[in-house]
Amino acid sequence: MAGGVIRLFINRPKKYLITTFFYPEIKNDEKAELFPPVLRKEILDIKPVNGNHVLVYQTSDSNLELISTLKSINENFVIYGFNTEKDDGNLHFRKFNENQFFKDFESCKAVVSNGGFTLISESLYLKKPVFCIPVKKQPEQTVNAMYIEKLGYGEFHELLTKENFEKFSDKLEVYRESLNSFKHDKNQEIFLALDDAIEKYSKEYSQATYKIVNLIDSREKAK
Repeated sequence: MAGGVIRLFINRPKKYLITTFFYPEIKNDEKAELFPPVLRKEILDIKPVNGNHVLVYQTSDSNLELISTLKSINENFVIYGFNTEKDDGNLHFRKFNENQFFKDFESCKAVVSNGGFTLISESLYLKKPVFCIPVKKQPEQTVNAMYIEKLGYGEFHELLTKENFEKFSDKLEVYRESLNSFKHDKNQEIFLALDDAIEKYSKEYSQATYKIVNLIDSREKAK
């Protein structure tokens, strides 16, 4: 009986709904399904344009080497992640403000980011080529960066240099063309699948709970 009670509260998943921007073959397609990334309403509402700046999003404010490199490149960079608000030549630092970030994101020509899934997914939806520098020893970020390059959505680099960024910048139109193949349904498919799964499996769990409660009651009455 104890085992039944434990299994009631600690269940293995019946279904996996996996969000992704790439679609490898899955071993058990009856139990797992792949869906486009779930995006915030603010991102879905953006009307992107290609402006005259590159959006840089950093999670470490100690990467001073990156700042030095960006300063040497003939390009305007709007930079988040250094917790400062100032202009320094072609570098425009922003403290994080969500409304301002969306505006800078909307009008950027490309994105420099680590391999984090959320910003990559949002960049692809907005058709922004990605210069991806995954955080070291983070395998999921490396995989994301590899697929960015494999699918032609941008480039995977371990380090940003003047030379490799300028080559990336020269190919922005090529990457934008590839980004036209990225399709998104505004979260509709995964929400429908989630509703179906909740309806199906909640009934199964309700039935299992009813059986276990009856079993416990019968044991108590037999004492």
